[in-house]
Amino acid sequence: MRGVKVIAVLTCRCFVAGLNDFLDGGLDAANQAQFDRHASDCVRCRIVWETTRKTIELYRTFPAGMVPPALERRLMEAIRTGACARFDGASRREQGAG
Repeated sequence: MRGVKVIAVLTCRCFVAGLNDFLDGGLDAANQAQFDRHASDCVRCRIVWETTRKTIELYRTFPAGMVPPALERRLMEAIRTGACARFDGASRREQGAG
């Protein structure tokens, strides 16, 4: 997300899309502030952020190869095919936008 224009209001969809950069410290200061603010204000995104961060920390404690290949494929497929879309839709319904 380096070089990305800072937006006035960070949506849940944008938060989830930029979560890797946020967790890896790959955002410039302005975007990092937007992500911090959104994580602070949005309970759902804060849960996604904290869960993802804790999962990464836990995953890093395992020796390489500990995750069965079938599980890794299922997780990666879930990430690619819409876990974010389902989350964003639920967020909009709760906020009365959908």
